[in-house]
Amino acid sequence: MHKTLRKIFGVLFFLQGIIWILIHIHEMNLFHWIYSFFFSGLGITYFYVAFGSDTTEICAENDFVKLRWVNWIRPKIIQYSEIEKLTFTMFDIEISRKGKKPLRLQLDFMEKDQKKEIREFFMKLAREKGLNHENRYRG
Repeated sequence: MHKTLRKIFGVLFFLQGIIWILIHIHEMNLFHWIYSFFFSGLGITYFYVAFGSDTTEICAENDFVKLRWVNWIRPKIIQYSEIEKLTFTMFDIEISRKGKKPLRLQLDFMEKDQKKEIREFFMKLAREKGLNHENRYRG
């Protein structure tokens, strides 16, 4: 339902920006340009984000793990060799990567059994692949 609303609002905001340009084309000043680009950009953003994933998928392969998290547009592929550390907390799992920003996987919106299953998967993966990991969650 919320994805449909985002798509509808995206189209409406985009059309508002375009119609604003068409109505004020002969008297355009800085305010009109900013207003029309703001609403057109907002519309594109709303529409684009509405195509994000509805599900969470984790696929472990020989050399990498492929992650598709809720509301991500594209999956992330992380090589095991670039993982410095896995940190488990109550609400997320943080994957520290060499030379890149840490990747934080939010768990707070999931059911308790889903959180447990994901934590167990990553802990098993860390033990099997010899990855450094820290458990700050006791539950």
